[in-house]
Amino acid sequence: MAQVSTNSGSGLAATYANLADAITALNAATITDPVIITLDALNPQTAPAGGYSITASGSATNTIVIHGSSNTITAPSPQATGQLYDALFKIIGGDFITIEGFTMQENPANTATAAATNNMTEWGVALLYASTTNGAQNNTISNCTISLNRTYQNTFGIYSNSTHAATTPATSATATGSAGGNSGLTITDNTISNVNMGIVVIGPFAAADHNDVLTIGGIGNANTILNYGTTATFSAFANVSATVNGILVKNTKNTGISYNTITSSEFGTTSGTLYGIQNAVSTNAPTGTFTNSFSNNSISLKSGQANGNINGIYLDMTTASTTSTLNINNNDFNNFGHLIPGFGYGDITFISNAGTHLNQSISNNTFTNLDLFTGGDIIFISNTNTLPANGIKNINNNSIVTAFDKNDTGGTITFYTDNGDSPNGTIENNNNNKIISGNCIRNLKHH
Repeated sequence: MAQVSTNSGSGLAATYANLADAITALNAATITDPVIITLDALNPQTAPAGGYSITASGSATNTIVIHGSSNTITAPSPQATGQLYDALFKIIGGDFITIEGFTMQENPANTATAAATNNMTEWGVALLYASTTNGAQNNTISNCTISLNRTYQNTFGIYSNSTHAATTPATSATATGSAGGNSGLTITDNTISNVNMGIVVIGPFAAADHNDVLTIGGIGNANTILNYGTTATFSAFANVSATVNGILVKNTKNTGISYNTITSSEFGTTSGTLYGIQNAVSTNAPTGTFTNSFSNNSISLKSGQANGNINGIYLDMTTASTTSTLNINNNDFNNFGHLIPGFGYGDITFISNAGTHLNQSISNNTFTNLDLFTGGDIIFISNTNTLPANGIKNINNNSIVTAFDKNDTGGTITFYTDNGDSPNGTIENNNNNKIISGNCIRNLKHH
């Protein structure tokens, strides 16, 4: 009995017995008109070993949509022993593909977590290149629920990496040219949970080859990333920061990350720095005019490591150009903290930008319901950078609201710091940043 229906586009049959057969046919087809593949409702599937691999490419007019009808896709058991490139779905060099409406889950029978002998699933969805000049571009992952098993350290909800081949994730080999990276990636309306890392996007090395346009969330298209984070000690996936992240981005410009809810595991990260959103150090700093925006996100982070540092939104100094624009606006930071009161010295920084963008806005952010147990330093906003000529910094209307208490006398509290030395002709506005009355604050600094 057929479980899959199609629109018969590009020569596909009207029906297929299962999703694996439909994807095999898709990969063999010449895409000459739009393709829609629908896994009919009430037909859960077990993915093939290593995951469904999609290698077909659509175009802006001849798109490919794979619709899940809320069906559950379960990983096979076991995955290949010691393999580090298993997924539920992989797009390898495919373009203009949408994967939507699936529930993806690890098989509960897969429990071996040691990397060399693991039988588990690394990626919910992976986007990888077919060759260093043929990346996976203009793809969309939408309205999916992804849950793996974060006790396995090598788990990623959605993983896009343009610096290794599909079967050698620990061997760095960057994509090149405008077609090599994974530009135009859209990630919306997904719920990702029970992973060590939520979303990872790594672009090619050369500034001219960086991923261009990344959309994660948006108005009415928010992603929810929750119960992520176990350890920063995981296998050496090429050019992936050895930290724990809700969203990690590197070598990518024109990035928009907005309206997402990012909630770490409850004191579940036992080693390494815990991040909500990290725009990590670029292999080569981007060039040209672009806009990166990190806005309207709700971030909650709790580390299980007493001395572990926590960063809400962190943007490295190498993620800007002298003509770029940065927006960090309307985010809410809530329910941060460490597991062990009175014994930890982990620092907490809610917003940190070191990039020398021409135009910078860090405004209307709120810091809500914070009851922190650490003897480390607390910084609400760090924006230390030197503006380019004619640059503008707007740091306005940021507020500590509801409740704030630092339950340890050690360390300092800094609301805003900027030690940059900007040239004449630049503009810096710092207005109406406030602390709502009724909060318990000691040793506050503002400079």
